[in-house]
Amino acid sequence: MINKYLKQFCIAISSDNELSKTSFLNLYENSITHFTPYLKTEIQENILNLDKNKHSYYLDYVINQIKKTPFFNTSENQFDKFLLDYKDKMDISNFPYFKNNLSNDLNTFINPNFFEPTSKNLKLENLQQNAFSYASMLEAKKIIEYAENEKTKLDQSHTVFKKIKWVGKPSQLGFIIGVLADLDYIEAPKRKSNDINYTQFAKQIKDVFEIKTTESTLSKYLNLDSEKAQETKRKFEKENFHIPNRKIIS
Repeated sequence: MINKYLKQFCIAISSDNELSKTSFLNLYENSITHFTPYLKTEIQENILNLDKNKHSYYLDYVINQIKKTPFFNTSENQFDKFLLDYKDKMDISNFPYFKNNLSNDLNTFINPNFFEPTSKNLKLENLQQNAFSYASMLEAKKIIEYAENEKTKLDQSHTVFKKIKWVGKPSQLGFIIGVLADLDYIEAPKRKSNDINYTQFAKQIKDVFEIKTTESTLSKYLNLDSEKAQETKRKFEKENFHIPNRKIIS
């Protein structure tokens, strides 16, 4: 499980001290929202690589880590009061890209080396601090909503799909699927060496078929060169079992 972008995302939406180095708007574009698409991709990759029984645990972990960030509980109405300080009527849905003075103030860098506690500077500092916490809360909730939607989709897919019940022996299923793969009817997962990854292959079959056996045992029957598969092969050949190569009948 990789959490590189989850960590970077949580740091980005927590580091309001970065306002001492640049303006809020610059932080918004290059830090607060920067890691969001990368984190979404990371979540998808982890879902693909983790066992199904770990999906819910992983997504809950992502959600809980984000909820621990300092600005997650910021009020959704917090920034409304700042809109009233500007003459033109502005819609919070445009945050943080407003017109005229407010946009300029959000993009103003308050250099701490030259900071003077004038009413204007204090106002700008307060504005940008609140903009940071509000933006961090919004971005955190976007990812949490994304993770919760993924949980819902996964729960639905697990509920809707019903495995095919195999009533024969595990050796028979393994041998038949192994033959279908050998004759190019099925594309089996492979290692970098281009050899079939029988452990992964067995896992995929167990995801589809309801069968009482282990992945380790099934993988041995899938490998037609194994002793167990050869024993089953002799029984099938005795009954004249034959499947032609896909290329012959295509």
